[in-house]
Amino acid sequence: MIRQLITISIIAAILVLQGCKVESLSPEELAGYVNNRENGLTQSRKIGPYILEAQYKPVDFISLLEKENDLTESYLNKRRKELKGLQYYKLRLASADPHQRVMDIGNYSEQDYYNKIYYFGLEMQQDIKLLESDDTLKCVLFHFERNYDLAPYVDFNLGFEKNTAPGDRELILMAHKIGLGTVKFRFKAAAIHNIPTIKLN
Repeated sequence: MIRQLITISIIAAILVLQGCKVESLSPEELAGYVNNRENGLTQSRKIGPYILEAQYKPVDFISLLEKENDLTESYLNKRRKELKGLQYYKLRLASADPHQRVMDIGNYSEQDYYNKIYYFGLEMQQDIKLLESDDTLKCVLFHFERNYDLAPYVDFNLGFEKNTAPGDRELILMAHKIGLGTVKFRFKAAAIHNIPTIKLN
């Protein structure tokens, strides 16, 4: 009987610990938390010649990326107010072949290269949406970070309106124009709800 009670107590303690939410982290710890795939905020998959990565970007993480070692409490509070109206994501497109530039994938001519730049910069926003609860949200903020082939990937910063009834999110890219078809990334509501804030002091 005593052994059974001890076993139950241990199991209960483990469940409590697993359910505990870390309220705040140092800037370095928060960066590690967001980038750690086990926390459900960063996902990646290989599809054909591409590697795609999607990341949910909490506001404190965005502020950290902007200021790095110069982040202050006043700047953090300012950005929290400015960014609170939307939810933010990053989509990264890379080549699965380290010897091939991502902008060259599927190209048969120089014009194909420029067509891809045009698509990434001006048309791709229309091919991205976010499903949350029963709502389909349009991508209202879109920025293609063109790096002129200085990095082995290209990044897209995305913003969507916040849902009044937040739930699991599904980021959908309908990338038929670059031969990817429809790609989906699912982010659990619990993973987003449990994101710690930054602790500066």
